[in-house]
Amino acid sequence: EHGKGTLGNTPIAVPTVMREDATGPYFEAELLDGVPPLVLDGIRRGAYGISYRFRVVKEDWQPNPRRGPHNPEGLPERMIQEAEVYEFGPVVWAADPGADVAMRSLTDAYILDRFASEPARLAEIIDAMPADPALPDEAEAQPHPEPESREPDPPIDVPDPPPVEAAPEPDPAPAGSLDSKEPDTMEYISRDEKVARINELKAELTRKAVEYPGVLPADVQTAWDADDAEVVALERDVAAWDARQARVLALAENAENTRSAVYSTPNIVKTKSVTEIYDIVGMRSASRTEEDFGQALRDNSMRSVETAIFPHPKSAPDEFRAHIATLLDEKDTPDKELARRILVTGSPVYKRAFAKAVRGESLSPEESRAAALAVTGTTTTGGWMVPYVFDPTIIPIGAHTSINPFRSACRVETIVGGNKWVGVSATNVAAIYETESVAATEAGPTIGEPTMTVQRASAFVSLSRETLQDRPDIASELSVLIQEGKDTLEEAQFAGGTGGTVYPLGMFYAGAFTAQDTAAQDTVALGDLYIVEATLPLRYQLDAAWFMSRATLRKFQAFETGGGQLFGGVNYAHTPYPNASPIGNTGVTLLGRPVWEVPSAVHAAADFTTSLRLIAAYGDPRRYVIVDRAGMSVEMIPNLFDGAGKPTGQRGLFAFWRNTARPIIDGTDGMIAMRVHD
Repeated sequence: EHGKGTLGNTPIAVPTVMREDATGPYFEAELLDGVPPLVLDGIRRGAYGISYRFRVVKEDWQPNPRRGPHNPEGLPERMIQEAEVYEFGPVVWAADPGADVAMRSLTDAYILDRFASEPARLAEIIDAMPADPALPDEAEAQPHPEPESREPDPPIDVPDPPPVEAAPEPDPAPAGSLDSKEPDTMEYISRDEKVARINELKAELTRKAVEYPGVLPADVQTAWDADDAEVVALERDVAAWDARQARVLALAENAENTRSAVYSTPNIVKTKSVTEIYDIVGMRSASRTEEDFGQALRDNSMRSVETAIFPHPKSAPDEFRAHIATLLDEKDTPDKELARRILVTGSPVYKRAFAKAVRGESLSPEESRAAALAVTGTTTTGGWMVPYVFDPTIIPIGAHTSINPFRSACRVETIVGGNKWVGVSATNVAAIYETESVAATEAGPTIGEPTMTVQRASAFVSLSRETLQDRPDIASELSVLIQEGKDTLEEAQFAGGTGGTVYPLGMFYAGAFTAQDTAAQDTVALGDLYIVEATLPLRYQLDAAWFMSRATLRKFQAFETGGGQLFGGVNYAHTPYPNASPIGNTGVTLLGRPVWEVPSAVHAAADFTTSLRLIAAYGDPRRYVIVDRAGMSVEMIPNLFDGAGKPTGQRGLFAFWRNTARPIIDGTDGMIAMRVHD
């Protein structure tokens, strides 16, 4: 039970074999003496499963895998490619019902190994073995001799061993009666249990012999006879077992029957302590090369992530861990800037220091040393690093809420160690027929490298000292508030940002995407939806989606007919509030494509009759790209003052991060904007 059962962390066996086969992990282990009979009995009867404790070394996450028979719903998939196993053993409720454990004796192991290729010889040995006196139809079989009293048998012939001296049995009684002396087999599982039972019965017989100096009472005599008969039967069973083991040992001593075995010590990995996980200096000293050091930073970062608690109320730990693993493996810099940040800001000491700094409390020497690793003054990582467990630039929280569709629906890229993202775009390839023996015609594609530079965004929070004193968890609470402010800012800018100076270029800003005018001037009609749908190039239709305000969606719902040609026959008059729906945050489809609500898109009634207003966008959301630079920082302002220079009794927190967003244009827009005709 992984140390939680009656035995605690006491080992019960020594591993001798551990490998992977076609079914899964496989092991063999030799049981230690003293394992309780209850555990042995449970293993022998198949009452236990098996479970492993291990640490993931290498893994691969597929957040959006292809659907198939093994995963019809397309759930996120985790492939563990390498693991270090440091403990395994029997458990009552195994996580995998197909993982089982069984036990076999030395006799079984020897015979199966020695004679597996000689079934005739194996049958001969089995037939030559003495009959088990425990079987009901062989109750009169003679017991086997003690091991030390018999001579070694020839290596091939296996004669029946001579009988040993047995205690005289009482007069027989009718079979089935209480006084029956029939030597039935004692169904105790192991030899040790039978010996223990013999000692228990002998003690009881001794007690009766001392307690009653004369003739025993009838009921006591009945019990005496039963106990005495059980002792005889048990001693016979033990003698038979010992004789068989002696024979096996004699066979093993013969050089012709002995096979050498190579024993290798199992790979037992000690679990790293919290101190070891965050000890960057120790990792450096233990690494022989820069590659080893980088791998240690990455591995310990994931150890931190696997045990981290994410305080955000909408946290999704498995999704967060998969996201961070992708960043570490695919986005981190050669010197592992992101891995270092996770280790620095994830340590318990730094998190304590950060919380104290927010509240304005003094730091201990240990906390000051931890803070010195994270508090820098450069233009890229200035201020206090925000602990990664509530840093929205590292884990998908805050701006990934359902009311802000862009991070959920569009393409999101994360950069580390710089301020520019360079992508790759390509036009389509035109296939053509050619005349025989004529040179091929160039048909594309045209390769482009769109470049996006992240810009600084910030949020300022002022708090009274009383609030800071009364709320010990104020650091995590502030992170949630800052994330909400970040979310609100991004939703507005990703919808209508001008793209000039420091601002992102919004999806609904004029010129961001190709615009398709409505058929009639200052009017929106049903036919305009079909025109926009038809205008989008075929290569972008498969993953296309609609983006619009709730007011625009209501306008389109008014065009619906009884046949449900627009909204697929659903209750189109009712639009649920935004939620985590696989078909957009509204939960409805328009012309078979998801609908995402954009709160900052045009939503006034006059917008539908005003020239040049962009009221909806349709196309592949991946053509709109959001770029984040990993890492949010916070400056602490110890005292705030009013206009007269007097302190207000407040502290300020200035949080800042960097990102941007804009469409990718490669000759043919992947999205079409619906524009009211001028």
